[in-house]
Amino acid sequence: MSSEAVVSAKSLQVTRQLAGLVLQREREAGEGSRPNSACGVSSQLEASCRSIPAEDLLAAIRRHRLETLLAADPLVLQLIPLLADRLKVLARKEQMEALALASLTREMAALFERAGIPMLVIKGVPLALQTTGLLAARGRGDCDLFVDPADLGEATTLLKSVGFVLCETNGARGIGSDGIYGHYSRFVSIEISLKRVVGGKWQWIDLHWHVTHARDVLPGFQILWKRLDELSINGQTIFTLNHTDALLHSCCHAAMDRWMSIRSLIDIERLTRGFSEIELHRLQRQRLVRKSFAVLEDCNLLADSVKFSKYPAFRVSDRHVINDARKTQLMACRTDESLLNFGLRHLRLSYSPINWLVKLLLMLAPPDVLFHPSTGSPLSLPQVAVRRIRKLSQQVMIWGNASQRFHR
Repeated sequence: MSSEAVVSAKSLQVTRQLAGLVLQREREAGEGSRPNSACGVSSQLEASCRSIPAEDLLAAIRRHRLETLLAADPLVLQLIPLLADRLKVLARKEQMEALALASLTREMAALFERAGIPMLVIKGVPLALQTTGLLAARGRGDCDLFVDPADLGEATTLLKSVGFVLCETNGARGIGSDGIYGHYSRFVSIEISLKRVVGGKWQWIDLHWHVTHARDVLPGFQILWKRLDELSINGQTIFTLNHTDALLHSCCHAAMDRWMSIRSLIDIERLTRGFSEIELHRLQRQRLVRKSFAVLEDCNLLADSVKFSKYPAFRVSDRHVINDARKTQLMACRTDESLLNFGLRHLRLSYSPINWLVKLLLMLAPPDVLFHPSTGSPLSLPQVAVRRIRKLSQQVMIWGNASQRFHR
């Protein structure tokens, strides 16, 4: 990850405070209190909003994809009047893209229903409905479809029949094969991406056969399917993860990204509102839930009733997570990362032996190295070994040169 921050620490702090204020007012409204009073605004927040350059604050808001959240609250717009009109425009654009995503989600649900292929839609519009009751409240996002691994080939063929093509990444060339490379790719990977053009615009689908990178935190497709939630988009039934599984999945997703997005943390906070304190206490026995709650509390996004301090004892590892989240929230959303760092980070997501095996295999031989980069034809095992040795040797040389420059 680049060490260069794209938002200032001050703008991040104010963005966190504004997001926390909106969530507090949402909770008050849910409890029957009047959300339009300014009693929850501290003089310090008012002063910070006045002192910070508007462009710096807008950069932080857009980096964390909070346009729709903040533009919907009149009190927030009063606190940042120089940005009010621009936020409203940006929020409308986000909402239009979210509505387009809802249309695509509805189309995919109908397509799989007609084909008789069980499919869950994860994140995206279903998560917006679960957390806010509104299709466009989260803004834009991806269309993530989750199927049983046994149905992957049929699901891919179905998507191709309506114009989608595979993106040639992550071993997509051999993902549907019944050979050893196909089985290997499906074991170590969790998804493939497909795309098509409609009306001059790209539409993207991420087709999953594992629900998250953190193996064994959530069960497989068949168990998740049996306890699904049923939603509706304009009369079309949409199947998604149930509330508990959605919370666990959101924590896994946030952990995978090192808690770098405030919007993903807001998803977690909103999901917690459907649970009692006892249920939340039980859920925090999961490592990634506990760590996510630690970051949420550090961001002042949690309600007092579910503060992390009321639950299991604070741990040194959680302090490390908080410090890491503070750094990543200042950086760009998409940054370059070496395969080694990626693998080591993912090793910490789950202590399951399967998870460790998968991540080690991904570091040593990711699926895309099994195929010729130009022709797409499968390579022999010796050819794969030669390619990986060369690549790893290059990385070792890069790390060695970087280390020498550091010690000079």
